[in-house]
Order: sequence, then structure tokens, then C-alpha cells
Amino acid sequence: MRSVLRRLSAVLFDLDGTLVHTDHLHYQAWQQIGKEIGLSISSDQYEETISGRQNPPVLRELKPELPEPEVQELSLRKEALFRELAAQCTDPVDGIVQFLEALDDAGVPKCLVTNAPRINVDMMLQGSKLDRFFPTSHQILGDECTHAKPHPEPYLQGLKLLNAQGSRAVAFEDSIAGASAAIKAGIPTIGVLTTLNPAAMTKAGVAATIQDYTEQFLLSTLNSIK
Repeated sequence: MRSVLRRLSAVLFDLDGTLVHTDHLHYQAWQQIGKEIGLSISSDQYEETISGRQNPPVLRELKPELPEPEVQELSLRKEALFRELAAQCTDPVDGIVQFLEALDDAGVPKCLVTNAPRINVDMMLQGSKLDRFFPTSHQILGDECTHAKPHPEPYLQGLKLLNAQGSRAVAFEDSIAGASAAIKAGIPTIGVLTTLNPAAMTKAGVAATIQDYTEQFLLSTLNSIK
């Protein structure tokens, strides 16, 4: 695998649903928020228009008449609900630890690019024991950018941090919003099928899809796009 990895200038990872199995918990939290504002949120609606995005613009679209203070309050409440659900459930996606170790062994720089707030990032990385791979200096958060995903700015900042060219890097994403951001930044993107089906990710423009990070999936996929 090392010879394949050394052809990469950098690897950029989303967090929720890409490194850890948490996206179903976000959906549960959004279902609760939907009930509180009198809406029913289907799984299709969540996957297509909510997953991977920041909360305030989603709430404004779901219910435009919400006053801004309530938008902010509900945004915070949704994340609190998620943290309650995720407190004992931050399992890493299969094969990710071995893949991250292989990247380190091959000397390939990497960073985290996520729309999750800092408190969630810390909880998920520590809970999954992936924090040793992503120091704070190598975390790009949407909250700390002028524009969050699906805007490409977070990924462009990630490339700048790693001193990498998009065309020679690879991004891993599980959502339409995240994949769109990485692709707009000029990064070949691999869809991780923890949230969406292959057709949805392909429609979003990813170069390839994988079920997880076990070697049988990764080697052929990386060879096919680089």
C-alpha cells in the first residue's frame, strides 16, 4: 500500500460518518428538533439537504418564519441532543485506524475538514481514540471559516495548511454537501458509504466510493483515481 500512498500529496477527511459512525445520531437529533418545530424530517430529506451542513441555514430553510434567536437556540439544542446520543457511541469506521497509520508511515500529510463545532470534534476524536492522528493544528472547522461546507473554503484552507495541490490530493466524504465542497476545491473525492447509497454519491460527483477503509476497498479505489 505504501507505494500507492506515496503518490498522494495530502489526504483530507471529513469527520461525522467519514471517520466515525455518527451520522445516524445526527438524524435522530434532527428528528427531535423537527418535532419541536412541527415538522417531520424524512431520511431522504436529511440525506439530500441536511447532512453535512451547518445548523442555522438548514433551520432557516426548514422554517423561514423562525426568528433568528430561535434559530440559534435550536442550533445549539440540536448539537446538545447529538452529544447526548453520541456519548457512548463513537465507533470508528472499519479500517480507518490502519489506514491512518499507513498514511503516517508513508509520510503523507493529512488533516480534518469538518462542519462540526469544536466541542463535538473533541468529543468524537477522543471517544474514537482518533485524536492522536489529528492534532488541533490539523483541524479545519467550518465555524472558523468565513464560509462552511458546501462552500469549498474549508477544503481550500486544508490544502493551504498541508501545502498541497488539489489535483494530487484525495478527500474522503460521506455527505452531498461535503463532497460538493471538496470537489469545488479541485480535490478528487472518495465517497464513504456510511450514510448515502452509491448512486447518490456518484450523482454528487465523487470519483469513486468505498464501503470502509479496509485494504481490499482502498487499494483498487486509490489506484483507479490517482
